[in-house]
Amino acid sequence: MLREYGYTVFSFENAVDAIDALEQNRVNAVLSDIKMPGISGIELLERVRGITRHTGSIDDRICRAGHAVDAVKKGAFDFIVKPFKADYLVHAIEKAVKYNNLSR
Repeated sequence: MLREYGYTVFSFENAVDAIDALEQNRVNAVLSDIKMPGISGIELLERVRGITRHTGSIDDRICRAGHAVDAVKKGAFDFIVKPFKADYLVHAIEKAVKYNNLSR
């Protein structure tokens, strides 16, 4: 869906592969689930922040509200609650990319 709006999208089976790609490529936003096998979305956010300070991160809040608070403390830009509407996802990505561009 994001490709239809002109975004280049990289998707990964796991957070470790995403981290490897982020070390090699500059991106404007990261969309991540909170609960994943191995590395959680919060841990991924910490790693992303260690790689680059100029990446907007949008975490998918699927559990307790405490995850949202943790993610904000770690630098998350926005949250998307499942199930989500397509237009909300696109709007959240647009905001993150614009914020990222202004921050740079």
